[in-house]
Amino acid sequence: MSRMTVTLLPLLCCAAVAAAAETAAPLAVTPRLQSVASLQDAASDVAIWVHPADPQRSLVLGAGGTAGLEIFGLDGAALQQVPSPQAEFVDVRYGVPIGSRTVDLVLAVDVSRAQLHFFTVDQASRRLEPLPGKPVDLGVEATGFCSYRSPVTGKIYALVATDDGDLEQLELHDRDGGIAAISIRRVPLGRGAGPCAVDDATETVVVSVETTGLWRLSVEPESDATPVQIDALAPFGTIEEEVKGVAIYRADAATAYVFAADIGQGVLRIYDLEGKPRGAIALASHGAIPAVGEAEGLALVSGSLPGFDGGLLAVTDEEARAYYEAHRTEFTTPSEVMLREILIEVPATSRGINAAQDDEAKAKAEEIRQRLIKGEPFPRLAAEVSASPSKANGGFAFLLAHVANPEPAGIFPRYADAVAVAGVNAFATAYASGEPREGAEAFLAKRAPRFERP
Repeated sequence: MSRMTVTLLPLLCCAAVAAAAETAAPLAVTPRLQSVASLQDAASDVAIWVHPADPQRSLVLGAGGTAGLEIFGLDGAALQQVPSPQAEFVDVRYGVPIGSRTVDLVLAVDVSRAQLHFFTVDQASRRLEPLPGKPVDLGVEATGFCSYRSPVTGKIYALVATDDGDLEQLELHDRDGGIAAISIRRVPLGRGAGPCAVDDATETVVVSVETTGLWRLSVEPESDATPVQIDALAPFGTIEEEVKGVAIYRADAATAYVFAADIGQGVLRIYDLEGKPRGAIALASHGAIPAVGEAEGLALVSGSLPGFDGGLLAVTDEEARAYYEAHRTEFTTPSEVMLREILIEVPATSRGINAAQDDEAKAKAEEIRQRLIKGEPFPRLAAEVSASPSKANGGFAFLLAHVANPEPAGIFPRYADAVAVAGVNAFATAYASGEPREGAEAFLAKRAPRFERP
């Protein structure tokens, strides 16, 4: 695990793409500057917010992992840290109506808690402010994230690549000054679905799939969502290993390019939206700024910004692993487990538990477990069937750092034993019959990693 920096590079629009297409070797692009290092953990994504009146006051938004959201100016200086959520993906949407006002919206995904958070950008102070209300509970582990604004309806959608290989599309809508979401479709892409980027004008999303390569599909809800391959992994295509960052650069009303970070070759491959290769660029060193090693996230802005004529490319990059090797003691925080629960209540009397009702509860718990195994989101099921107050928060109970000492966490020993043997992202079933508790309950737990340093 190593620290993240954001490298800012000028991009000369179509000239750079044309030059890259005409060279056999990747075209070297040198950085203009680099941000200060991330406060903590390496990040996986970056976004750019352009100030509507004064482009010099634009912002670079870094998803800093356990450091939260880290905000930089175009000079690379750190301006703000938002410690929560533990953001791993970030995106920006402009002019979004929320209640009686119109805001520039920042969307951030906390992978550890499977939640989507929302912020507005205060144009005067250039600071992020959280929207009221609860975050959207995704119910799945996000492996990629981007957003889409329909040119047909104007609606905003969140696109979440999931650990089981799907691309889930959520329609976002205003609720009491905050944002709520409803899932409208899920498109299977295959294991390893990850980073994505959207071109609103052509209603197209481009998604990297670790096991097969780079794909595009229509993102308008009523359209045919059949994926079309842009490029494949070698030897069937030109991608050496996998694509960890994807961005789309709209050069003009008729032309857009896909930039994809091929970490095996250490280059950004360029394609048009139809999938035709347009060359590659290498992110070279410049003065004291080192070459970009492994690009984790990409963001592109077309048009000139101060100091970046022709456009801006922002890349998150990890510093040399030597930092980790030299500072191992800083990376020893024990892992934690996020626990979700579904409780099935069994009535109890002074005479004890009715055996038939107890069996009925066990059968219901097994039915729910099977629904979970088939892929129904845990938070949705918890809200539907759980008897616990935690159902209001998708069944989220607590973060568990020490299963061996369950009492302080409020878990009875039999529950703790079941949770301890469950694998990551697995479901354990336990029964409370005979425990010192009012009534008896069937217990289902989902374990998921919160954060673990190597």
